[in-house]
Amino acid sequence: NDSSFVVAARSLAKSMMNHKTQPKEQIRAGYRNILIRDISDQKLDVLEGLYDDALKEYRQDKVAATKLAAERNATPELAAMTIVANALLNLDEVITKE
Repeated sequence: NDSSFVVAARSLAKSMMNHKTQPKEQIRAGYRNILIRDISDQKLDVLEGLYDDALKEYRQDKVAATKLAAERNATPELAAMTIVANALLNLDEVITKE
């Protein structure tokens, strides 16, 4: 059973991917969706690096990608974006948002 946090990250990842085509733009849109402001270039670079690293890993391990994304035909891209979405949801400014 997945925690509600993982389910939320999956949902956010899908939303991010539905609106934009490039990972950088998807991350930017996800941040804006949560915090209603633009992401700094520094944070964007870090999260894009996280996406790239996760994507490499999930391209080599499709079973893990499928498990994380909880979809039979999950793409490595969706799994990687789920990792980024989880990181977004765990940012201090999200957790402490008033």
